[in-house]
Amino acid sequence: SYGTDESDGVCRWDFGDGTVNTGDSISHTYIFGGTYEIFLEYLTDSCGIYSSSKELCICDQNPDYEYYINYNQPNKIAFFPGDGVVSVYEWDFGDGSHSYETDPIHEFSGAGVYTVCLSCLNQCDEDVSICYDVEIEMIGMETYDNLIESIYPNPSDDKVHIVFSEPRDATIVIHTLAGQKIEEYSVQNQTAFEIGVSDFDSGVYFITITGDNHQLLFEKLVVY
Repeated sequence: SYGTDESDGVCRWDFGDGTVNTGDSISHTYIFGGTYEIFLEYLTDSCGIYSSSKELCICDQNPDYEYYINYNQPNKIAFFPGDGVVSVYEWDFGDGSHSYETDPIHEFSGAGVYTVCLSCLNQCDEDVSICYDVEIEMIGMETYDNLIESIYPNPSDDKVHIVFSEPRDATIVIHTLAGQKIEEYSVQNQTAFEIGVSDFDSGVYFITITGDNHQLLFEKLVVY
């Protein structure tokens, strides 16, 4: 909302997106994010035209983050910044540990509620901090039905083998730390699966495996 305290004359507002309105107090909704130059002209019969301008940044999306719990190890959490985050400065996991990675995986040492904060840059070049309470439950970890037995070798420059604990239906996705999907595979009633990584660029990737009961397992895969 925008307004003036003038009692006479006419206020003309140009919101920088093709919309022009008049009025002392006025509201405007932007459809798209971006940087806009707002112009105000105050027109009077006796004193002419007064003008003022102000730059305003509108973010498409508010910065946020998501986290996923490892099905096989509930105290092992993967954190991902949302689309509203331009750059990650630091993750504070609330247990004295910190990370400067964009998409870290963190293993909490014990049960409890941890306040996890992401310090980052938003779309308007503003420094912001987003914090959520993450509850870690260690009780009953031994009862979790293991989705896989092993992923090897890791690191690898040729082939990676995924061995399931029993015949499984699963979806395997490999993506970069920036979130770009590289490959997706469908596994049906198999106890093992082989992935060729010789054509991958050297670096660190995420490998996520979703089981037939929506279990989620994620690990980092290093290709050299």
